[in-house]
Amino acid sequence: MESIVMGTLKKKQQGAGGMGMLFTVAVIVTIAWVGLKAVPMYLEGSKIKNAMENIKAQPEASKMSSKQVKDSLLKRLRIDNVAALTSQNYKEKAVYKRQGSGYTLTVQYLEFAPLAGGFDLAYNFNETIEVP
Repeated sequence: MESIVMGTLKKKQQGAGGMGMLFTVAVIVTIAWVGLKAVPMYLEGSKIKNAMENIKAQPEASKMSSKQVKDSLLKRLRIDNVAALTSQNYKEKAVYKRQGSGYTLTVQYLEFAPLAGGFDLAYNFNETIEVP
């Protein structure tokens, strides 16, 4: 009786089966696929945010006109090879608003990356800097 029980236990302890391994690989591939689509969008957003912060950190930032802010921001983004905010779409995505002796600059856009079939990955960028 004891040998039958031991033989049964050995048969049940075989490790992951083919379906389990296939499912694990599918999950890993899906996460990698989404990551490959999401990371570039996130990095572009990060570059835009850094360029905005660099403009704010300039010594005479509060005296900059709308055109100077636009030119400075777009120059930095061209250097960083950012395609999400360009001179062609700047008016649609960026708002410069004078407030007292300073201003606010808001950049807002929505970007989509196709995943598979009708599924898209959306990235909503909305950043504002206030220059006193």
